[in-house]
Amino acid sequence: MAYTFWRCDLVLGTRDEASCCSVFEHIHRDVRRGYDQIGEVAGYQADYLPGMLQLYAELSDSERVSQLFGRLEELYEDSHISISEYTDGLLAVIGTVDEHRSTDGHSLLHSATRTICDLRERLDTERREKEALKAEADAGVRFKDLCAEAEKELRTRYAHSFATFYPQTQQFLVEASAWTTKPFSNINPCWSPILYQKAIEYEFNERVWAPFRKIATSLPGAFESDRLSINQVKRLLLGNEPLIKGFLESICRQLKLILDLSPVLGNALRNLVEHSTRARHGDRKPYAVADLKVCMKAISEGLAVVQIITVFHSH
Repeated sequence: MAYTFWRCDLVLGTRDEASCCSVFEHIHRDVRRGYDQIGEVAGYQADYLPGMLQLYAELSDSERVSQLFGRLEELYEDSHISISEYTDGLLAVIGTVDEHRSTDGHSLLHSATRTICDLRERLDTERREKEALKAEADAGVRFKDLCAEAEKELRTRYAHSFATFYPQTQQFLVEASAWTTKPFSNINPCWSPILYQKAIEYEFNERVWAPFRKIATSLPGAFESDRLSINQVKRLLLGNEPLIKGFLESICRQLKLILDLSPVLGNALRNLVEHSTRARHGDRKPYAVADLKVCMKAISEGLAVVQIITVFHSH
């Protein structure tokens, strides 16, 4: 067990994708060969398989993604992984399907992607509302009042930028800020990193990705989705591969944008992605208030998120 977690930590600290794949494959072989009990194998695989699948999805290895998803589906059916991890895997499979599929198949897959994303968003919203009501009942503090205070502060502190964001982006930022305060952060510290992630995703997709898709003649296999996930946004903005860099340059040229993150903002984005991923899957590995404090420090109490979003407006 200690060996497996040590190898997983090594993966998380490795940025070379080939090395990451090698480590994941090593873990995968070790777990299957080293344990006889089905439940024990499933428990270990639940720790690394979602991340392994996402890595191969980023590499556009559709065959390996499909193989791993078969096992991920079994883990979900046996309640070893959360619905968010399962749907992340399902979206990864859809995003790596053969680019030569028929037009009808292409349309159906994109429709399925939108449906899954919409369903997850509704489930998230309903869960947040229920947990906010619980906190209100326990502490006598109205969540709407905290949101109003948070919005006033954001509009004052970021007077020149906040007003230019899409209303839904603004709402995500307001709620993210409100969920960092007690008693709501104690009820569920997961929501702030998740909502900050959603704010970046929404603004990028509306401000950058949707306009670019209307004029794009071809897209790399890893970026064929109607909307990009936070992991795809991170890869696009911070990736070192020549293909990705060239693709980003094409986006900037055609939209007349400067999508350039400073090293500080780049690190903040990486940290947010790590924390939001852990928070989304927190029903299996609890994401604690102490984790939220580390996250907020890494993103400068939300300042870095606002600055990242502002970059999407840079000309």
